[in-house]
Amino acid sequence: MKRNRLLALFLSLALVVTTVMGNVTYAAADTENSAKATGVSYYVDSENGNDDNDGTSETKAWKSLEKVNATTFKPGDKLRFKRGCSWSGLLSPKGSGEKGNPITIDAYGDVKDGRPVINGDSWCGENGDDLENRVFNTAVFFYNQEYWEITSIEVTNHTETKDDHIKKYGILIMGQDAGTLHEINVKNTYVHDVISIPIGQQAGIGRGGIVYAIRGNKKATNWENILVEGNYVKNVNHYGINFISTWGSSTFPSESGITEGGGGTYRSKNLVIRNNYCENIGNAAICPSDYEDALIEYNVSNKCNSGPNGNVPIWWEYGQKTICQYNEVFGSGAADNKEDSQAFDADVCTDLNYVQYNYTHDNPSGSFFECSLGTGFETYYRYNISVNDGYGTNLYGGGAVVTLQNPTGGKLDAYNNLIYMDADHDGYITRNWHGSGLKDYTASEKFTFTNNVIITEKENGRAWDENYIGVANNNAYGGANLNNRRDDDTNAKVAVKSDYIKLEEGTSATVEDVDGEFKITFGTVDGYRIKDGATVVDQGIAVIDNGGQDYYGNEVKEFVKPNIGADNSYNGGVKEDLGEGKILLDFDDCENGALAGVYSNCDFGNRGWNVTDGKLWATSYTNEEQANKLAIPDKYAVTSFEAYCASGTATVKVEAGEESKTFTVTGKKQTFKTNFKKQDPATYFVVKSDNGVDQVKFDNIVLTKKNKTKTTATNLTRDKKVTTSSISIWDSGCIGSNIVDGDEGTIWIANGWSDQGDTLAENRANFIIDLDGSYVLDMFDITFGGDQAKSAWKYKVEGSADKENWDLLWDMTENTESVANQTGYIDEQFANNKYSYVKVTLTEPVPNAWPAVAEFDAYSPKPLTNFALEGEATASTVSRDPANAIDGSDNSLWVGDGYSEKVGAWWMVDLGKARQIQAFDLVFEYEVLPTLEDAQAASTPVYGQAWQYKIEGSNDKNSWNMLWDNTDNTDFSKEQYGKIAAEYANNKYQYVRVTLTQLPLHKESRVEVWPAIGEVKVLGEEVIDPEEEKKIVLTEKGQNIDIDLAYSQPVTVSSSKDGENVTDRNANTTWAPDADDANPSLTIGLDREYNIENFSVDFDGEAAPYKVLVNTSEGWVEAGSCDSKDSGNVVSVSKNEITGIKFEFEKGMTAKVAEVHFDGVDAKVKHHKRILVMAPHEDDEMLMAGGVMNRAVANGDEVYVVYATNGDFNGVGHGKTRISDTVNALNTIGVPTEHLYFLGYADNGGMGVGAFTTAFTDSFVYNLYISEDDKLLSSRNGVTKTYGDESVRNDYHYLMTGEHASYTRANFLADLESVMKSVNPTDVYMTSRYDMHYDHAYFGLFGNEAIKNIQKENDKFQPTVHEAIIHSHMTDEVYPKDQGNYGWGKELNTYLGAWQHLDGLEEKTMLNWSERENVLTPYSMRQGPFKYNLKDKALREYTTEYYNWIASFSKVNEVFYKHETNSIGLFADITASSENSSDSRWDDQSAVKAVDGIADGYATGLANLHTRFPWAEWVTKNEGAGAWLNLAFNEEYKVSTIKLYDRPNTDDQITASHLELDDGTRIEVGELPNDGSVKVINLGEEKVVKNIKFVVDKVSDSTTAVGLAEIEVLGSKAKEEETTTPEETTTGDVEETTTGDVEETTTGNVEESTITKVEETTTKKTEETTTKKPDVTTTGSSNQEVTTGTLTDGSSVKLPAKVKKVKISANKAKVTVTWKKNKKAKGYEISYATNKKFKKASKVNVKKNNKTKKVLTKIKSNKVYYIKVRAYVIVNGKKVYGKYSKVRKIRSK
Repeated sequence: MKRNRLLALFLSLALVVTTVMGNVTYAAADTENSAKATGVSYYVDSENGNDDNDGTSETKAWKSLEKVNATTFKPGDKLRFKRGCSWSGLLSPKGSGEKGNPITIDAYGDVKDGRPVINGDSWCGENGDDLENRVFNTAVFFYNQEYWEITSIEVTNHTETKDDHIKKYGILIMGQDAGTLHEINVKNTYVHDVISIPIGQQAGIGRGGIVYAIRGNKKATNWENILVEGNYVKNVNHYGINFISTWGSSTFPSESGITEGGGGTYRSKNLVIRNNYCENIGNAAICPSDYEDALIEYNVSNKCNSGPNGNVPIWWEYGQKTICQYNEVFGSGAADNKEDSQAFDADVCTDLNYVQYNYTHDNPSGSFFECSLGTGFETYYRYNISVNDGYGTNLYGGGAVVTLQNPTGGKLDAYNNLIYMDADHDGYITRNWHGSGLKDYTASEKFTFTNNVIITEKENGRAWDENYIGVANNNAYGGANLNNRRDDDTNAKVAVKSDYIKLEEGTSATVEDVDGEFKITFGTVDGYRIKDGATVVDQGIAVIDNGGQDYYGNEVKEFVKPNIGADNSYNGGVKEDLGEGKILLDFDDCENGALAGVYSNCDFGNRGWNVTDGKLWATSYTNEEQANKLAIPDKYAVTSFEAYCASGTATVKVEAGEESKTFTVTGKKQTFKTNFKKQDPATYFVVKSDNGVDQVKFDNIVLTKKNKTKTTATNLTRDKKVTTSSISIWDSGCIGSNIVDGDEGTIWIANGWSDQGDTLAENRANFIIDLDGSYVLDMFDITFGGDQAKSAWKYKVEGSADKENWDLLWDMTENTESVANQTGYIDEQFANNKYSYVKVTLTEPVPNAWPAVAEFDAYSPKPLTNFALEGEATASTVSRDPANAIDGSDNSLWVGDGYSEKVGAWWMVDLGKARQIQAFDLVFEYEVLPTLEDAQAASTPVYGQAWQYKIEGSNDKNSWNMLWDNTDNTDFSKEQYGKIAAEYANNKYQYVRVTLTQLPLHKESRVEVWPAIGEVKVLGEEVIDPEEEKKIVLTEKGQNIDIDLAYSQPVTVSSSKDGENVTDRNANTTWAPDADDANPSLTIGLDREYNIENFSVDFDGEAAPYKVLVNTSEGWVEAGSCDSKDSGNVVSVSKNEITGIKFEFEKGMTAKVAEVHFDGVDAKVKHHKRILVMAPHEDDEMLMAGGVMNRAVANGDEVYVVYATNGDFNGVGHGKTRISDTVNALNTIGVPTEHLYFLGYADNGGMGVGAFTTAFTDSFVYNLYISEDDKLLSSRNGVTKTYGDESVRNDYHYLMTGEHASYTRANFLADLESVMKSVNPTDVYMTSRYDMHYDHAYFGLFGNEAIKNIQKENDKFQPTVHEAIIHSHMTDEVYPKDQGNYGWGKELNTYLGAWQHLDGLEEKTMLNWSERENVLTPYSMRQGPFKYNLKDKALREYTTEYYNWIASFSKVNEVFYKHETNSIGLFADITASSENSSDSRWDDQSAVKAVDGIADGYATGLANLHTRFPWAEWVTKNEGAGAWLNLAFNEEYKVSTIKLYDRPNTDDQITASHLELDDGTRIEVGELPNDGSVKVINLGEEKVVKNIKFVVDKVSDSTTAVGLAEIEVLGSKAKEEETTTPEETTTGDVEETTTGDVEETTTGNVEESTITKVEETTTKKTEETTTKKPDVTTTGSSNQEVTTGTLTDGSSVKLPAKVKKVKISANKAKVTVTWKKNKKAKGYEISYATNKKFKKASKVNVKKNNKTKKVLTKIKSNKVYYIKVRAYVIVNGKKVYGKYSKVRKIRSK
């Protein structure tokens, strides 16, 4: 120990233990990076160098350290010192490297000349270290630097004359208030003779040869990835290699960065100390401190701990995980009373320690010291060889192989070690440093000695310390010292010395410098190997998590009997019998392949589990988190398993009921322990691995029986909030929460009696536990801590409901019992009371001790079974079902008929059989308030008088016993608890009846309420049958993984109808072909490529043979067939990347097909799509397309979402919450935040269903759609501008411009178009116009309009549109109708539901269910239970939404209606015989509506007075036959197909028509479908046309006005333009900008009814100048807003700034241009042309500075125009022009 141990012991320090797996894999800290940048090599030569040189070659070397120290080096540089040279003074170079590109110090020259030497020879003044001025007594110094490699140098620091305060360093690497510092590594250095004056003194921790020191307290600082390797440290009278930190152990208390209570600890990470040779070190050779992970391996300590104070050669402190292995320690310390002189020491606050594979010999104080002070610990001492250790007489715990100090709260397992002492060495096996009173404590399963070989030859020598006895089991004992045997080791074996090659033979490690590298030759240990046939072979007991190998590297298998000792040679692999109550699943007897059904008493389900070479693994169905179920026998729990990852790493979470534990699985096989306490037959292995779930291999799964016991009372205090009177000032880690953490090793210590007062008992030390609820209490259990735990502590336990009034529940103020653990029961008078707080007060002091409590538990009475839950209920009268009172819910009521009966009403339950009842718990609907006034002031309706009742029991319903008489009840509580009358407690009853004898009054009627009860609990103890307990019973079913791709699919049939009956999972619906069907078949198309595994057909009755074809890239190919007549016979098949499947039957088949099936998974074919999802509100994107988005992300597609509104119906705060929720939800499925665009408009409602018959007029998006462009709209909350959540994601307009946009139609459409241009999507998913939330319907229509506007500028923009209905077009808003089996934690026993056909879809819309696009959701969104369903997880992020409804959107599929946007009709000039035009958007039916992209028109039938869409169709002015519509193109197109849609209303129908092409072709069209369905005209060979005319020849009698809903023309330009226009779109993320005071720009008072806003082109800047300016030249940067010009006379002039914010809009033969005012300009010039090079451009001058709008009138229709603007000033009577604005492009109308 390095602290004042006596004080520490007095305070009994113990911190919280964190148990972590110990088999840690450490990454090498010096991993080479192949992509290192090239740095500069600098050379230093003390003999021939010159500081005036540049240092970059051997001939131009520098000379001095001063030159080096004045230089700041860069990543990749090398600082090279010449061999054979030496320097005196300080080496302290500046600068830092970078990851993979460090700065290196090394040597050059002839290796025979020795290393370059840095002689510190320094003195830091009278006051020692000077942190403020960074002056330290060191030879090498680094300060707040990182990424250095310090190699190949020799360092000394020894002053001959001055007293240097015993503070010396060889290499000092320091960090101070710097954050995390990385990879400053010391390798292959020779550090020696770091010696203080006077030499007889020693420095403490933090001084020495190689020291990493963290100082300061302002900014948390730590090291990360540090490697100290291959160094030789010799003759240092301080520490050899040492780490310290003010942010860890607080070595410098005045600087400590750790806050009171232990907060602020900032430990270093991944320290590797490897292959160092330390010799003659005064203190410790190696001592890391303050870290999370440390690996100490292959080091040698030779004659360390040589100074007068003593110390452990290799020790560590304040470490959370330490592996100490493959080290050799010998000759340490002396035999006298030096403090802590063992070879190894896990010291203060070291949580998890592995001391393994080490060779220690000739160490007088022993091999290992578990100091264990200040924390709970978990330590494994295993596979070590200890020879002649522990023979000394050190009073500080020396003289033993293993020494233990203050073991409370810890665990130490010593197994498979070899301990040998010859006759000249006599030492203890164990000693306890503390030395008293701990025999009983250490004799527990927490301290075990197993499988060790112990041979000691000193006759009648020392052996086991009675104060550290441990539990010995299965050790082998030998030698002349018979005292080493343990009588209590019932499995003891004999160790025979002759079984070993030669035990006395062993050498010590040496070191030598070989070609400039230190090479260690470790001591020989071959003499300690066993011989073949040794008695210890196969005699060990298997240990879980055993490390996997022995000292010599032989494999040690799990669940196989190992050898005893450290050598597992010749092991025969005998399997261990785990004994009764354990089941081992090792899979060794499984054949390779799928594992399904029952194996070894476990059910592995229908598919998904596999075994290969005795390893279990799960088929990978998703890259997301995947849950695989293992159904284990009842009463068992998974307690441990082995696993490794074949590729990469993975996380594995094991969940069973309420218990779960998560592990990180690497490429190294490890054993993982769940430590589950409860049994649950459904256990899930939830795996997440980027390389696939199938990469995780499981083995040796151990199931342990968890027997039911009668002592099952619930501990109410565990992990609850604790308030204490004080906390020890000596150890802020001994806090109140330790009392309730379930770990006796962590304690609370009060701050001593001096602060508590000595006169009033009530002011003594106390703690209060908040039970977080109201409970009946039964029993208490207290465990005292510290050295005086076994004292007669005096205390009392009190309970309170309000923390003010206390009842004395357990009085121990006169206690005389001197035991640490004490148990008592509540005073009987308070047994039925409920308490929310428990207080424990220590009323009198114990001598020489501060109050210390390790654990306090308060228990409720043993949990009883509610027998009523399985019963049947009846009642005297019924208004609501009597069963509601036994359904497990307090909220559902039995209500009697109050008209016929009130007082005297009874309710009864039949328990099914006679039960022994102990108590009752009744729950009423409300708490009763005392007075009418109380009730009127509250929401509770009842008052005045309590419920009064009696509970009776019977076995025949005739004779009744009074089990609980509460007819005089005065308790007004809602819930009332009572025990059965004592005289009937031993009886059994089948029937229980509750009769109400008094009822409360209702505050409205002021008479008694109707009889009602929320829940009746009839409680008793379930009797456990011992014989039944022994049985292994499998009650749970295995996993049911559903990957059937057939379910919900559209089906094309060869004949007959009802094809989808075969994919509806309803065996009662069938399909059969027509009798004359020559080739009966069922064809299913898939939404993307899949790999299929099998297929089958279920027949209704007699089966029939069939074959299966699949559609691949090579067309339809046969996949297999089934000749069997067995219905449902599964045929295995392996076909990849199929897009369809066809079931073909024989001609004349009469069998009925009930269902078809084919299992498969996504083939993960990449399509490189850019997907834009248009969501009206935050959650609609997930409801409609969550699966589409997740699958796209997984397959590498880009996914973006744009939101119309903030969903702020309930206010701005609500809207911001929805934005935050949506970001969380989308991140859950893999869509990044920067891909989410919030337009930021309002949600005013507008569902349009049910009673809200005009709800569509409330819709904000609807009102935007029909509004004038610049009309300002307001939200229902008064908001008129866009907004977002600035802390999460701001609105799109603000991100683009730095301003929020006004709520106008023009701004909304412009922002939507801007998003579309930015994303440039291949696919757009939007809500359908038939969705009856009208925000949904009209956002979809806005999307269509935006697409058409962009196409006018860019005819290459042709995304595929996928429309979805979220809310039904019927009067039922709940669509999907099928809710399925939904809910958190519910088992999906068969499958998720699918979207159902909407009644009336075809009649009321232009959609057809059979033509739907059926997109299957990815497996991550199909898996169950819902707890693991990814879509459900995402939906739960929407905290403002009603989960029970939105959960129903988790389906096996998502349904869309797809259409293309590739019609060229948009580019034609449209004329007609007449048109029913209007200035109102709502009813404008002009000719251009025939090419608006919306195949729809006026029709009735939609919900709530909303007609279909009259403005979407062309309608004549009451014309019939003879009406025509003409499409005139300005260039030739090659046309292949024309699609015609009649008006959808049934009155107006075209019954005959034709098409006329300009080449003279006439095409008869005939009748168009009367419901608006499409009629497709295929032209055969492409026709080259410039004009298409549609003529109506005949109409129906009911027609009043003929027209078209749409005409689509599919084709392409006959001749592509020689020069193509660059697309005005950019793909990828939208860059966020905050431009500050940017003026808001709107379109102004533009009169045109339709405005198309055009965004800036970002693909190319057009800077051509068309006006010659011979008198001006420009200089300076091209991106400056104001540049300098020079006139011909030489004078200088400021050019006007470049014009900004140019916007253009088009209307009939006009284009309006607006721009931002330039205050210094005289006027402006507008240039416009029909080509992007501005050849033959027209110019328009605007002569006024303040005029920023111009209407261009000389514009041709349907032409693309390029427009730019520049400003000018007048200089000397001449115009001087500035730069042109960015070019804008628009198509005229």
